[in-house]
Amino acid sequence: MSEGSWLPRTWGEAVPQVIWAVLVLGFGLEFCVSLLNADYGRALLAVVGLGGLLFMLIHAEQLRKQLLTVNPNLVFIAFALFLASIVLSSFVEEKRWPLSVWFPPGATLYQLVSSLTVIAVIGLGLLFFSMLLVVVQVVRQRPQIMSVRHPSAYLKDIHIYASSGGVTPLNPRFVARFARNGQRVRLYAEDRYYPAALMSPGLIHSPMVLLAEIKDFVVGQSIDIAIMTSFVNDGREMWRWGPPTEKPDPKTTFQSHASHRGRLVLLADDGAPEYFYFIIDQAAWDTPPNVIGQERFEFIQKWESENEQPK
Repeated sequence: MSEGSWLPRTWGEAVPQVIWAVLVLGFGLEFCVSLLNADYGRALLAVVGLGGLLFMLIHAEQLRKQLLTVNPNLVFIAFALFLASIVLSSFVEEKRWPLSVWFPPGATLYQLVSSLTVIAVIGLGLLFFSMLLVVVQVVRQRPQIMSVRHPSAYLKDIHIYASSGGVTPLNPRFVARFARNGQRVRLYAEDRYYPAALMSPGLIHSPMVLLAEIKDFVVGQSIDIAIMTSFVNDGREMWRWGPPTEKPDPKTTFQSHASHRGRLVLLADDGAPEYFYFIIDQAAWDTPPNVIGQERFEFIQKWESENEQPK
């Protein structure tokens, strides 16, 4: 559909609009005709139908999601019962419209008020019953909602520093401070990369590598953890995930000449996992990897918030 217009541009957009237009027009014309003929029962049904269509248009996406979660067997049973109730009802047997006895043509004001009072009482009862069901559902879900609440984050003042290949080379590092006390946390590196090859196998998932384990920490305590360190292999400098070690595990070797997207995962014994994302540009074997942390992109939200402010 074209922006700023309700006119359809394809058959896929036109067919649903035509169906809705026919339904709305049918209920609208039925309401006008019934009102002119003093057939207030049919006019009331037309108004209810228009309200139902309006509700479906406004909450179409929510209704679709709810219907997808319903068991298909229950839908079939409900439809069968609904169809049977219509076929076996007096409206079909006597070939008359619903509420035609309550709102006969030429009814007096007293008859109209009495019928409307009965309908209002029934409607209020259904509304009260629906609200009661909602309250019961909320009360049942409250313990579950309380159970999934997690404590506050463990870390603050988070920075991921890229490496430096100058006179004093620096390894890529993760620097932060603890925002709460705790007994033990573990920091892992999770890496996924695209090899720079003509026949690339696609995105490759590397196994998670333990970077550090910290115990008995307190609020304000600083951490400075090496994300990657260099080592020499057959006279060539290479890089690996994690702290330095005498015998690096081949599974922890950093794959150069590839585009990396990864994250650091902080796991605590009594808290939810915390994630800190980064990307790495392609680099040669002898070039330190340039790790770019997610905090480098926080300016995007800042600029967007400035654009939203009135000038």
